[in-house]
Amino acid sequence: MDKMQYSDKEIKELIDGIFDGSITEYNIPESLYIATSDYLKKGLYSGFGGDLTKFEGKDLELLKELRENVYMFSAAKNYTELKEMGSFLINSDGERATMREFTKAAEQSFETFNDAWGRTEYNTAIHAAQMANKWNEIEKNKDLLPILVYSTIGDACDICAPLDGMTAKVDDPIWDSVASPNHFNCLCIMLQEEDTELTPESEKSETFDKVTAEMDDTFKYNPGKDKEIFSQSHPYFDVPKKDIELAKNNFNLPIPSVESEIGKQGFREAKTISEAEKWATDKNININFAENIKEAEKLNTYNNIKESSDLFESKFGKSFGSKINFNREYRDIDFVKEIKVISDKTADTPFAEYLRSESNYGKADSLFINLAKGNESGFDFAENIKELMNGKTPSYNITSLTDVITHEAGHNYYFGNSNKLIKEFRTYYETSDIWKDSVSIYGQENASEFFAESIVSLLRGENKEAVKIITKFFKL
Repeated sequence: MDKMQYSDKEIKELIDGIFDGSITEYNIPESLYIATSDYLKKGLYSGFGGDLTKFEGKDLELLKELRENVYMFSAAKNYTELKEMGSFLINSDGERATMREFTKAAEQSFETFNDAWGRTEYNTAIHAAQMANKWNEIEKNKDLLPILVYSTIGDACDICAPLDGMTAKVDDPIWDSVASPNHFNCLCIMLQEEDTELTPESEKSETFDKVTAEMDDTFKYNPGKDKEIFSQSHPYFDVPKKDIELAKNNFNLPIPSVESEIGKQGFREAKTISEAEKWATDKNININFAENIKEAEKLNTYNNIKESSDLFESKFGKSFGSKINFNREYRDIDFVKEIKVISDKTADTPFAEYLRSESNYGKADSLFINLAKGNESGFDFAENIKELMNGKTPSYNITSLTDVITHEAGHNYYFGNSNKLIKEFRTYYETSDIWKDSVSIYGQENASEFFAESIVSLLRGENKEAVKIITKFFKL
């Protein structure tokens, strides 16, 4: 089974920080929070059947809600464990504990929270996610399969045994409280049937009272209906009155954006040319290929553009649109050599200016795909993109082909706004400079470039000042 990834060095630094007062439950180390949430997210995605890139529609919306719950739970858990570990600063005699005394108690507490309990919480995340996903399917199919049967799958515990074989309609409120999991490490399931005899109301009511009397309040919920992996009744969420607002703000810890996580995980890649062509047609995106382009290279190009488009649409709710016309063509070896010459003169050749002089808005990928190909010239995409950005050449916040396409799409989005808004932004841009150091030199001299670079940062989930500016100004 997986274990939370937190090194011995990090544990020591955590314990040392609590001992010297630099770490408390009010300034939770982000490294601990991310390690906790990443671990529990593995359980979530394992149980749900995939990560954010694998689902669409209602399934994706549910997974987003469950993911946010995992982050909130992780922060609440960290608050609780740091509070407990801090209590060991005073020993049983009411005196300040020695470093040795404190370390021994703190290490034991950390192991309990993150090994013993952590593994149980991981298992709970898996099963709750399975049941949440299952509930979505139950709702979709309830017109044809309107009855649920509770099953302990032959391994009944004392709590769940009375429920084994109980039947009730999908919309029966009983499932608000006794839908599995009903306790830690519960593995019970619900079967969906078309026509099965319902458990009599009196028997069902008696079973409900008996089971819920034994259940912990933490489990009296339905993961799919409540959209929670860990219910709000969990003790971690029970904080002193003075800390309620802090808890609502996730203890001042960030919940990484869905867009940034999708960007890390990848995207829904088109598997065939026909699938890619249908996607492009649906999005009104033109992609023109030269005759000598091989099918595999075509598909790679489609997916480079699709990756950027998916990120763009996930944030703004609309595609690049028909304004963007992508050209895909090979240039001869002289052109590749010319790029090398220009890259050697980076101080005298603004990168974005050259990009546009060759390709214009939305066509920049032809330049970079040639660098990616580069067999005859010995070019390597990763190395040469760095070469193009060395010296005094501004980076334009570009580190990949996807960034290039996103950057150019940002220009189209910018110029697609009203002339009044663009004029107001330019005025604001020209009279402000305190935030311009979060973009390249070129972005500090050109409002459109500033916006395009900031769009790339925004879709990466970066918390730069430039991102805050465009988000607020353009109401993104």
